[in-house]
Amino acid sequence: MASIRFLLETWVAREPTGSLWLAVATALIFGVTFVRSRGSNARAWNWIRSLFESLAKAIAFAVLAGLVYFLLNSSFAAFNKIYGSFTTGGSLSNLAHQEWVNAYGGAFFEQRDLEVTQYVTVETQEVIQPEGSSVPLYRNVKVEQPISENSVTRFRGDVTIQDADRERQGATFNAFALSALYEYEIVNPTETFTHVEYRFPLFSGAKTYRDVSVKLNGREVPWRVSNEALVWDQRLDPGEKAAVSVHYSTWGMEGFQYKVSTPREILDFKLTISSDIYLG
Repeated sequence: MASIRFLLETWVAREPTGSLWLAVATALIFGVTFVRSRGSNARAWNWIRSLFESLAKAIAFAVLAGLVYFLLNSSFAAFNKIYGSFTTGGSLSNLAHQEWVNAYGGAFFEQRDLEVTQYVTVETQEVIQPEGSSVPLYRNVKVEQPISENSVTRFRGDVTIQDADRERQGATFNAFALSALYEYEIVNPTETFTHVEYRFPLFSGAKTYRDVSVKLNGREVPWRVSNEALVWDQRLDPGEKAAVSVHYSTWGMEGFQYKVSTPREILDFKLTISSDIYLG
């Protein structure tokens, strides 16, 4: 009895409108059946028989309607689980989407701007407190301090986006092949030598990178990967300019954007994106 009550309460909480219409329909069936079966005979035994007969028909209707509802609801849930949106876990579309993600990487491709940090060497005094003496000693040490001036004076970007699989693209998730070349002009705005550290972020959702090339003034430079970024460094003379270029090929899905994540003064910026597919 308690389980039946729990099921009814759960169903009413989940389907308040449906339960209301079922209650109204059951009450109407009970009332109409009772009036017709009773007729003009007002004897007590006929009244009791009509009551039980109407009650039985109303309960039978409610049970039948509930069974039909649960069958339809469970069938719809099973159908939606198999053939629903790719956001539904376990659906055919979701499995297909995961297959494409495993093949071509994340569903959103984001390229962040090159990070350039220049350091100047300055000489400062370091305090040394000898043991057993109250007289402090000082020594000169050289340390590197970052400069606040903008280092990037020019940017040119050329991005080409094509279908990753033209034969299957009509039934896929906008997977694309991307080839990019980014060129930067870096300047030392100080009147002293600077140590420059470069950090070119990589997109964590990308499956793989190919044909990676980093050049300084037209020459290949050794780079390494650290914290999901290409990193390298160089030394610049006072007022010297450097031409930096980064090239790579990769894959992505559904979208692309170039993002200047660190606020800076943008002096000369141009980004060209060529595509033969629609990116939603």
